[in-house]
Amino acid sequence: MKKLYFILFLLIAFSTTAQKDSLARYSIKQLIEKSEKAYYSLDPNIKPYSDEIISRNPHDSIKAFAYNNIGDMYYGSIKNDYNKAIETIKTSLMYAKKSNNLYEIMRSLNGLVQMYAAINKNDQVLACINQIKYYTIKQTELESLMNGDNYSVMYSMVGNFKTAVKIRRKDIEKIDRYIVSHPYEKKEVIEALLKNKEFYASQLINHYNYQNKLDSAAYYIKLVKLLEKEGIHDMLGIWYQETFYFILRGQYDDAIAKIAASQEKYIKGSKIDTYQSLYYLAVCYNKKGEYAKSLAYCEQALDNKTIIRTFLNYELELYRLASQNAEKLGDEKTSAFYSKKFIEGSQKTNYAAKADFMAKLYKIDVIDPMNEELSHKSKTANRYALLGILAGFLAVAAIIWAVVKSKRDKKKFLAVMARFDQHEAAQKELPELEESEEIEEKENITEKPIAAIKNVTSAMSDEAEKNILKRFDSFERKQKFLSPDVSVSSMAIDFNTNVRYLSEVIKKHKNNNFNGYINDLRIDYIILKLKNQPEYSSYKIAYLAEECGFASHAVFNRAFVQRTGIAPSKFISYLKRDSSIIA
Repeated sequence: MKKLYFILFLLIAFSTTAQKDSLARYSIKQLIEKSEKAYYSLDPNIKPYSDEIISRNPHDSIKAFAYNNIGDMYYGSIKNDYNKAIETIKTSLMYAKKSNNLYEIMRSLNGLVQMYAAINKNDQVLACINQIKYYTIKQTELESLMNGDNYSVMYSMVGNFKTAVKIRRKDIEKIDRYIVSHPYEKKEVIEALLKNKEFYASQLINHYNYQNKLDSAAYYIKLVKLLEKEGIHDMLGIWYQETFYFILRGQYDDAIAKIAASQEKYIKGSKIDTYQSLYYLAVCYNKKGEYAKSLAYCEQALDNKTIIRTFLNYELELYRLASQNAEKLGDEKTSAFYSKKFIEGSQKTNYAAKADFMAKLYKIDVIDPMNEELSHKSKTANRYALLGILAGFLAVAAIIWAVVKSKRDKKKFLAVMARFDQHEAAQKELPELEESEEIEEKENITEKPIAAIKNVTSAMSDEAEKNILKRFDSFERKQKFLSPDVSVSSMAIDFNTNVRYLSEVIKKHKNNNFNGYINDLRIDYIILKLKNQPEYSSYKIAYLAEECGFASHAVFNRAFVQRTGIAPSKFISYLKRDSSIIA
């Protein structure tokens, strides 16, 4: 046994020495190039490359570069050991400050911002951001454009995409203005600026995708492709942004094809890209109705899960998707298992801490600069007093308004719940619809749809009106309104009538137009789910919207407010607070 241990020791020592000897043949410049390539491809070899650079005792700015690569990429992204990453990046920051290299200082501080954010150390995040702002002031215009301030990614990570978009569009405008106003700038400087522009544009694709602003996302996809034609190419590519874009457009086959085409160049060998691609495949096959295939990709992704520092919680989304797939396949045990995982994961998310962090970040980015500007412009103490009185008045008014609104919203909530209690009680007293009473769905289907499309103008008979009303009852009982494809034309064909007649009956008997009628049915459906199935109150608003047939999160919000008088998030918070409401 001792001999075996000795042999293993010799083998490890030999392999370590062999690797070190193999790296010794490279110059510092070559090692930096290899390290940069490993950084973008998430290659674990980034550590031996960087270790070799450090061992040669180079200039402090190069040491800062090497330590940052080890901390940010190796410990932060590959190992997900954030405490070790922070310790290593702090060493990088020390060498960057010693060499007074502003680029490496900003790079180290931006790395620390993301590492602290990943472990919810928000005070440290804000301290680093303040340092970034201090060094930003010390930079020249060109240095500022070259170095950037990537802490703004924090806004997108917590869902404030409007601010993230504003920052990045402003960055691109600054780069464009500088290039136009400096026609004789060095070629390598212009290329570096264009690389930053490409990076900011790729971030904007994500920001617009999350807001479902697909025309804007398409614009920046085209911009990145134009830059690629000019030789400005990001090693990470924009495959996942394009895949997400295709999914949002409902082009699931295009999304699957994009993943397949990106395997060799971008995805293969990258743990993060592999995880993302498996998640997107799970989404695509779920949307295509291939639930078994989607579930398999969910489980494969969860087996390969890693932490991705972004707004989307891939792990939670995979649990939700896996539960939904299993439910569609009739596997209640698996569905319940993943549903429990989803709820447990949701409960661990500290939303209060995120909100507190965003308030403090807003103070640093907006309130503090505004106050500083006011102090410079103020001439007398009276102005400060006036501002104080005004602020106090506004604060009191805001508090009174918030209290009044809260009481009003609570009253609306209770009224909605009372209405549903009455409705449920009435439903229990109604007799079950006998099979013999079901309306013949396909009667004269070959002739009447033509009349429906042409909107014939003849008067509707009482018998025809009664028949349409019966079909409404069947339509509502079978919950056909949950289909996202339901339209007044398709409904008219289904009812064997025409659009005009159908609209007349809806207006007369439902006191609504077609869209309002369908939206009300969908909102009532999701309120019943929230009321009777507690797990629904933990789901994301976007999922609730999709569940009841809305294609857009925004349309769902508007319809919910129109139906109940309060926002869905407020409604759910009342529901959670009043446990007596939950069945």
